[in-house]
Amino acid sequence: MTVTYSRPANLDREAIFFTGVRFRHDLPVIRAGRKPRDEVFTLMLAINAAKPGRTAEQAELRAFELLAAVEDMLADDPRLGGTLVEWARMDDGDAGVTPDFEGWDGLVRVGIECHARLT
Repeated sequence: MTVTYSRPANLDREAIFFTGVRFRHDLPVIRAGRKPRDEVFTLMLAINAAKPGRTAEQAELRAFELLAAVEDMLADDPRLGGTLVEWARMDDGDAGVTPDFEGWDGLVRVGIECHARLT
């Protein structure tokens, strides 16, 4: 399986990739001079699960298995490997299946909400 920053040019049968980011800044303290900022951003993640001969149900179940692996990673390391992120958690998502010439593709799209304090 491939895990990439953006959609791979040649999409593997199973791939996890980012499709974009939403963000906002809040000023938690009102004072003169430089102000710390709380940044909340949501990484948009796509999980594609396709394999020739799979039924729609099998494709969707496999996509959710891959999502569970992402959830486990966040549960084990909510700071995303010691980056500036104070915490990360799963946000809203959606799921579906689409037919192709060889079977069905399962797709789960989910946001990963992150919080960072910028000084």
